[in-house]
Amino acid sequence: MHLNAAPSRLPSGVKTEPALVFADKDDARAWRVEWFDEDGGCEVTVFYGPRPEERAQAFAKSFYGEVQDLEIAARRKRPQSQRR
Repeated sequence: MHLNAAPSRLPSGVKTEPALVFADKDDARAWRVEWFDEDGGCEVTVFYGPRPEERAQAFAKSFYGEVQDLEIAARRKRPQSQRR
């Protein structure tokens, strides 16, 4: 269980990596939030149920601040003919 105190748990001035938000590759009903710290530690949160993408985005933004949406990044890299 996460508490909404994550941003304040870090010493001031410590740069953190953005949280990664993306659809789960093994289960199309799930969205994942992953965050890695500078020491190689990882936190993972998986969202199922109603509006999993929306909830994952909102959680990542409120808990980690900086977010990298891998779905949007992947769409930008695809050639125009392969985009949905």
